[in-house]
Amino acid sequence: MTVIDDRARRRLLRRGYALESVTLGWNMIGIAVLAVAAVAARSVALALYLAVQSALVLATGFRSQHCRPGSPGPR
Repeated sequence: MTVIDDRARRRLLRRGYALESVTLGWNMIGIAVLAVAAVAARSVALALYLAVQSALVLATGFRSQHCRPGSPGPR
């Protein structure tokens, strides 16, 4: 097991949370594109896929952002 100092650990955690935020934002853009495509195509299947994907993206993104050190809420 590699031992790292506290400053390096905090820096890596900040970087990880920043990358997670960017990923969540990118996924939200994808959800918006899918919503436009579903409406334009009048596709119930695409709309259902969008609903399921949105729920998963938001749930995982919320969980990772909500459970960061220093944030209120459960761990």
